[in-house]
Amino acid sequence: MLSFLEGISKRLTDRILVDAVLPGLVWIAALRFALTIGHVHPADLSAVSRRVQELWTGLGTRGTGSGVVLVIVLAVAAYVVAQVTAGLSLVVRRCWLDEGRLRFLAPLRRHRRERWTSERNAAEAARDAGDLAAADVHDAARNAIAWAEPQCASWMGDRMAALESRLRAEHGLDLVSAWPAIWFLVAENIREEISAADEGFRKAVSVSAWGLLFAPLGLWCWPIGLVGAVVYAVGLYRARGHLDTLARSADVVVDLSMGQLAEAMGVNPGEENPQRGLEITARIRKGA
Repeated sequence: MLSFLEGISKRLTDRILVDAVLPGLVWIAALRFALTIGHVHPADLSAVSRRVQELWTGLGTRGTGSGVVLVIVLAVAAYVVAQVTAGLSLVVRRCWLDEGRLRFLAPLRRHRRERWTSERNAAEAARDAGDLAAADVHDAARNAIAWAEPQCASWMGDRMAALESRLRAEHGLDLVSAWPAIWFLVAENIREEISAADEGFRKAVSVSAWGLLFAPLGLWCWPIGLVGAVVYAVGLYRARGHLDTLARSADVVVDLSMGQLAEAMGVNPGEENPQRGLEITARIRKGA
């Protein structure tokens, strides 16, 4: 038991070090660098080298005691920065998925809906005119905005909303209510694939949150702000890919599990959709 607890403690410590302390230390170093270098010589390698050397020399003159205190203070500060980033990740996720239909994003939702409607109408007009090539172009542009009429302020929010709408329309199933039951029925290898996509999305959100935290440092040193913007964009790109994989996987899993789910919930598996899904949803919700 002692060795087991030691193993857990070591893994937990390693995870905190990698996921929190090290990125936090990088941010603190970037802050110090930005305040020291500033906008005066951001691309002057000799000036940068000289300033870094001065900082390093200053650290080397500290005694052992003050050095230990400095390390502890930096570690705590880095951990605090990481916790701030964790909170920022929740904000990023909520904005990307438009959870709760945030009021300040209403103009963006309206703009996306207008663009989607315009592309749909253009595709229909081109199809009526017999120009199938132009219709395909407008269909692709419409689908790039959203697979169904936009309800959210972002592509990712609409991707998940479209999944829930399709399953509700085709199967009569409320995905949010039924997903825990479906999760118990799917094979372990499928769980691993879905979990990997979900974990990838979470990490991508965290990457973009770190990018947002680095971006304001551009007020003092523009290259660091540029790095922050690039990091945010990379996280956004990766998040879209992982979320699309997650949605596609969930879509297929529900299609293949409806019969098994109906049998497990005591509903006639041969019953027609969407009545079968409505009965499953009612049983899962316990009448709520």
